[in-house]
Amino acid sequence: MKAVAHRAIDMQDIRSILEVNPHLDFRRIKYWVKEFVKVLGRPEIFDDLVRLLPQK
Repeated sequence: MKAVAHRAIDMQDIRSILEVNPHLDFRRIKYWVKEFVKVLGRPEIFDDLVRLLPQK
């Protein structure tokens, strides 16, 4: 939900969460954020999230 809120503080929180939880289900996270982005019509939310996620 922090990705959907998309505030600067939320993006920093996501960075912190990723640092302490490197084994999250990134595929699931991307799926759900993508679903919210479709409804909101704000593709930049997904793009910004992907930049934060580890590239695998």
